[in-house]
Amino acid sequence: MPAAASQEDSLAAQLLCTIFRFYAHVHDWDQQVVCIRPRRPRRVVPAGVLSIEDPVQPEVDLAYPYMDNRRSSTLHEEFLRGQALMEAGYWDELLTAPT
Repeated sequence: MPAAASQEDSLAAQLLCTIFRFYAHVHDWDQQVVCIRPRRPRRVVPAGVLSIEDPVQPEVDLAYPYMDNRRSSTLHEEFLRGQALMEAGYWDELLTAPT
């Protein structure tokens, strides 16, 4: 594999690990919404339900039509599972359903 491709793969892996770690352990699912702007938007949906702020229309929740408590809980569990698998080096397991 060329060195440039290897470096790109490494950066992509680091980014994926960082994203999973953030949503598994740092993001407060009860108090925060996903937001690309440098402020913490107020919560407008029930605690524990993933909310994604539209960057153009901040009053719009992009996750609203799809997310509820059950789906949000399942997604959070998958971030936890995925992050644990990556830390343990089980990258292939990320693409398999939990047993």
